[in-house]
Amino acid sequence: MIKKLTALTLCIVLAVICSACTVWVTTETNTPASAETSAENTGTASSVEPEPESTAPVGSPYADAYRSYLEVLKEYKDDILLFDWQYPNDPGQPVVFADVMGDDTPEMIFAYNVYIKPEMNAKKLSLCVVTYNGSRAIIALDYGTEASNPYTGGAGGGFFLFQREGDKALYGMITAYEFGTEDYIRFNESGTSLEPEVLFKVYDAIKYQQGAEYAYGEIDGEKISFEEADSLRDELLSNTSSLLMSSGYFSGLSFPDEAGLDTEAHPVLAMSYEEAIAFLSE
Repeated sequence: MIKKLTALTLCIVLAVICSACTVWVTTETNTPASAETSAENTGTASSVEPEPESTAPVGSPYADAYRSYLEVLKEYKDDILLFDWQYPNDPGQPVVFADVMGDDTPEMIFAYNVYIKPEMNAKKLSLCVVTYNGSRAIIALDYGTEASNPYTGGAGGGFFLFQREGDKALYGMITAYEFGTEDYIRFNESGTSLEPEVLFKVYDAIKYQQGAEYAYGEIDGEKISFEEADSLRDELLSNTSSLLMSSGYFSGLSFPDEAGLDTEAHPVLAMSYEEAIAFLSE
């Protein structure tokens, strides 16, 4: 009887020992795995780099405006590409984007041509400013000029567009060889339109035809001396903040250079038609 109890007791003891071993083995096996998993998770979480800042194009806040501008630009494609005399030997840059109406949304400005003598391939320059009213694109300015291509029968001429420090308004100089004038213009905002205001005129080219003593200026319809007109021109250009668009002479000299504007300090911001399409399509 005692032997049986001893045997039974031994079995129970062995069973308890085996159970304890099983628990110890299980604990030893699982604990490192759990710890390793936790470390991996922690490591992964801590190694996640912050998302990079958005690389969206600068124009993205104006996406709706740019979509509208894109349609207008495509509509004028043929007329814009007719403006092939902007520079004698360089590709044209007839499109630029700038806020010229003070609402922080850039306007689209482009130059285009219309035929005046198709048989002679003579074309006249027009300047167009497109604005956005919150729902659609609107033509704010369509300004026909007397400047025309001088290479094939046109009267000739050129232009440049610029802005001044502390002033969102669009300014321009437009000339025509036929008349020998430089018209300095401020395009004033009027609702969703721009109205041209001729500030003064400089009859500068006439000095090459008749002599320096014949050069003069004009303001409000009144004739002024060339020295006065030249001083007004220098004062207007001295405060230039950006040169938006320009054209050039046969010699390669640009009109702003000829007028005394520092084009190294103020490089032209305009772009080609193809570049403008790509910019608006981003």
